[in-house]
Amino acid sequence: MKFRKPIIEDIKTLKNISINFKNEYDWAENIPIANIDNDKKAKERLFSDDIENILIATENDEMIGYLAVKKFEVEDNSGYEASIIIASKFRGKEIAKKMTRMVFNNISKDKEVEAWVHQDNIPSLKTVNSLGFKFKKHFKEDKMIRIYTKKGQK
Repeated sequence: MKFRKPIIEDIKTLKNISINFKNEYDWAENIPIANIDNDKKAKERLFSDDIENILIATENDEMIGYLAVKKFEVEDNSGYEASIIIASKFRGKEIAKKMTRMVFNNISKDKEVEAWVHQDNIPSLKTVNSLGFKFKKHFKEDKMIRIYTKKGQK
């Protein structure tokens, strides 16, 4: 497995990984990373100006994982959000953990990054806890989405 920055060919692959993820889990429709259903959305996720740090995992030169930390603004709240998705046949191999460690080593210690995790996404809940993310709050009234935070390591 190798890691790199995104390339234009990743647009189609990210879209396909996202669509497959959404089809695998009933609750995934509530997760933004599972709603990348066209090239425009995938391109934005890969090449947006608000991306603080991004990493693509590859196997045999094919994208198998995506992690990006980007700036966000929601109403009066702004900050940084981590989004991650791994192709289904590569899940459970600690790719998400490796990617998170690599990305957070390049994020400033003064930046707090949020990870929004659905309560039914047990593997992601275990991963954020094992990587030192701390539960902060639920997303508004939606108790299904939990927001965890972690500071950068740089």
